[in-house]
Amino acid sequence: MTVAENAIVVDKNIWLDFYLHERPLHEEAARFIRVAEKYNANLGTPADAVNEVF
Repeated sequence: MTVAENAIVVDKNIWLDFYLHERPLHEEAARFIRVAEKYNANLGTPADAVNEVF
């Protein structure tokens, strides 16, 4: 296993807020993703969340 840069583990609720525009925290989640993208941050997702979100 190779150790790379640190990653930010993103909870499924943030992904749901990001993808579902009608959720109350959509703008905050979108802002978080934009900032992470701006700084080229590595985003991770817990394995158990993948099935529920995607």
